[in-house]
Amino acid sequence: MQYRRETTDPQDEIFDVLTQDGELTGERAARWLVHQNGLWHPAFHLWIAWATPEGLRVLLQRRSLTKDTMPGRVDVSVGGHFKAGEFVPGQPLAPLMLAAIVREVNEELGFRLEPSVIQWLGTRWSEAVQANICDREVQYLYFWLRDEPLVAIEPDPREVAALLAVSVRGLLELLEQERMSVEAPVLWSSESGAGSTRSVQAVTFADLVPGRQRYWRVVLHLLEQNAAKGEVPTEPLVLHEESEADAG
Repeated sequence: MQYRRETTDPQDEIFDVLTQDGELTGERAARWLVHQNGLWHPAFHLWIAWATPEGLRVLLQRRSLTKDTMPGRVDVSVGGHFKAGEFVPGQPLAPLMLAAIVREVNEELGFRLEPSVIQWLGTRWSEAVQANICDREVQYLYFWLRDEPLVAIEPDPREVAALLAVSVRGLLELLEQERMSVEAPVLWSSESGAGSTRSVQAVTFADLVPGRQRYWRVVLHLLEQNAAKGEVPTEPLVLHEESEADAG
């Protein structure tokens, strides 16, 4: 896993410490200590997608080069931590949880999200380990299926380097390594700002946050099903991932 010691991420943020089962221990620790000591802590991923005449597209972000983990890699639409006191185990749609997601979306994308549009997918256990950091997260997974792409977005360049509208079908083929790259329109970049949809970026397998192929495939297939039939999973996802290693 890539890790950056010089970072714009506030290392004194306080997180709840969890058991490996995702329950509160009653202890809290700073971000830097959580990552240094490999303490389980709560986080979330929000997937944002919309239908186009050419098929479903998903919003992916290229992480800022100043992020403390996975700088410059292409990641989910929005990912963030629940701060201390915000995580309610077993209640993914609790008001405190939704308010935290709304805050993180606003911080990362500069977009005001209505909590009522957030849908629950499930839970993923993630371990990302290297010599000087061990990032163990219990991630609550959510999605938001829209009728159109996001507009009037003002991402924080400390968080995001670019926002990409990626074909779900093309991304699945990339994850299966059936193609070398997928071209994605740029919705925003730290270099050119919003409205730069005439430019594209070629996303390769090496660009993606490593170690998440199975997880991404499962979620992308579910997004396709939801878009086609309006179906949501009858049972929440439960994903226990292998340790994520930096693939390059």
